[in-house]
Amino acid sequence: DLLELVDDVEEAQAETGNANWGWPVLIVDDDDVHKATELAMQGLRIEGQALNFLHAYSAAEARQVLDRSPGVAVVLLDVVMESEDAGLQLVHQIREVLQMRAV
Repeated sequence: DLLELVDDVEEAQAETGNANWGWPVLIVDDDDVHKATELAMQGLRIEGQALNFLHAYSAAEARQVLDRSPGVAVVLLDVVMESEDAGLQLVHQIREVLQMRAV
């Protein structure tokens, strides 16, 4: 009952008058999985809200996005990007430095 599919996310956003409406989901990956992830989750609603995708292509870029968007609900993270532990270092920053323990 918590998940509901929406046929048209843009229409749902227009109804609320907010293009950034929904749960902020940050996709962090240096490969081409961003569009595939969006397509796989297209139209998904959680507790009546759609997903609002944010994108970063490196751990450093993800940190900048998180600094600007403290309300990120979920981070989909490739832990091996520009270095073998870049993603794990980002997890440490999210939890310990940014104190975003609910993500």
